[in-house]
Formats: sequence, structure tokens, C-alpha cells
Amino acid sequence: MLLYQGTAYHQGMPSLLDPLPDEGQQLVEIIARAYSWTGTWPVWQYVAQQAFGKHGIDADAALRNLPEWQRGVGSGYQAIRTVPGAAGNSSPDIGARTALTIHGLFHASDDPHHPLVRAFLKAIEVGAARQGGVTLSPSRSGWSPSPALTSSGP
Repeated sequence: MLLYQGTAYHQGMPSLLDPLPDEGQQLVEIIARAYSWTGTWPVWQYVAQQAFGKHGIDADAALRNLPEWQRGVGSGYQAIRTVPGAAGNSSPDIGARTALTIHGLFHASDDPHHPLVRAFLKAIEVGAARQGGVTLSPSRSGWSPSPALTSSGP
């Protein structure tokens, strides 16, 4: 189920690749720009101030109006995620880290050399390398890292 501007969609659900609402796109760009400058996700206070000061946008409303794909219990999947997350329709805490999801990253930049794109690709590369080093046991759950994962190195 998709929630978009308070309306639930079951069939004909928009694609994750569909353009974001204009104000949502502005939030994504503010967050991506802050990350590219600092290497850390900005706090919500900064995002909200930049949205209002530079674009006249109510960031809380823009965040609530982003398309949301429901997933089980808890909050749904959106282009932007705050940590800690906001409950229901409440605003995020001013100190909440404000990060882009993969959906948000897709909408952040077409530049393959953007710091966010490079960071995501590096995370996939590291994860794939580590997964290849996992040894599973047929007789018990859990895993044991291969010696390559436990040794120190570059």
C-alpha cells in the first residue's frame, strides 16, 4: 500500500522511480548537499531551516507528503529517514540525523561521482566481499567469519 498526500494506493502504485513532489525533491537536495560538504548526515533542524530559509518550504509537511510504501509494523519506506524516527505525524526531533534511503539517493544525483553514490557503491562492494567470506555450518545456525575477515589488513 502506498500513502501519498494522505491517500492510500493499492493498485497502480507509482514506481520508486517516479519523480518526487517538488518540495520533497528540495529536501532530498538539501540533505545530499549537506552530506557532500560534511561527510555526515545533517540534523533535522538544519534541513528544516534550509528548506524554509532558502525555499519557503515547511519541511515537516514536505516530509509527511513524501510517497510512503508501507512495510509491516512501524514506519514505511520513504526517500528520507530520520534517526530517531518521528512517531506518526509528529515532527522529527531537531537533533535527529536526516539520511537518504536508497530511494532518496536515486533522486539525489545523476552524477556517478557524487560522494553519496560512491559511498553506496563502496558499501555494496564491502558487503559482497564479506558475504563471500562467511562459512555456514549445516548443523547449527549462525556463522563463522573466514580468516580473511578476522585478520587485520588494509
